[in-house]
Amino acid sequence: MSARSIGRGRCPKCGREGSVVIKMVGGKEYVYVKHGRTWHYIGPLEKIDVNEILREPTTILPLKETETLNIHGEKMNEETKSLNKTVVEVIALILVAVGTGILLLTIFASIILPYLVAFWSVSSVNIATGFSTMIEDTTKAYLIYSPIRSASISIQSDNAYFKILAVPLSTAMNILNTTQSQELETHISPSDLRVKPIKTSDIQGLMQSFFGNYTSYDIQLDTNQALLVWPYKLQTKPASLSFYTSRSLTGSEQPQPNSFQPLLMSIIFISLAPRLILAVSLIIGGYLLYRWSKNK
Repeated sequence: MSARSIGRGRCPKCGREGSVVIKMVGGKEYVYVKHGRTWHYIGPLEKIDVNEILREPTTILPLKETETLNIHGEKMNEETKSLNKTVVEVIALILVAVGTGILLLTIFASIILPYLVAFWSVSSVNIATGFSTMIEDTTKAYLIYSPIRSASISIQSDNAYFKILAVPLSTAMNILNTTQSQELETHISPSDLRVKPIKTSDIQGLMQSFFGNYTSYDIQLDTNQALLVWPYKLQTKPASLSFYTSRSLTGSEQPQPNSFQPLLMSIIFISLAPRLILAVSLIIGGYLLYRWSKNK
């Protein structure tokens, strides 16, 4: 049983002024007028016009048409309750929409990201190889050429200075045919770069054409060109001369997304998992709020 005062008024029973009280008994409301410790029963609320009793109301009337009871027995305006549920419904729809958007973007990213990673990795990674050789004197030069494909070449020396000379590939072939050097030609993959030591005595006619004073030199060598490198000055012995070449993978050499190793796919999934969890949480939360807003 619950009771609350709705104002002061004149009692129909005794004519005295008192506090008008509404009591709820068994789910029904009844009107009383309280005079101190004395209670006068007036009748059921639905049959009594409390406006005729009240002189100083503290509650907006009429009671029945504009108010309802909540679980604590307190009154709550139906219009306010409906407005609150409308606001909750709008919030629920927004949550579902945002969650759906994040979910769609996550699915799109999971499809397109492997292709982007493939493009980035293939276009940015070069294959580089090379070798170094010890130099004991200045009586050798090195003929460098790449008959199959062009190649980027980097030449570096340690404790030595070298000069260079670019010549046509046909000249390089003539030198190879006439050289008396018994040293083997070195092949550097994957650019198929070839380095052949030759005696400076075999190219006496070209020695005056060498130029430079290098310890490091880079060049893009075409298939119709060759390069002669002569370490003409040693600071200490032994010195060394290093040759490096690099090129990017192209065409059929490029890996396809479906050839990615499972580790890469796992990394992509882990990076997208938080967004997927957030999207699902928003959708479920919005759905539950929407269901609640529709309950009477």
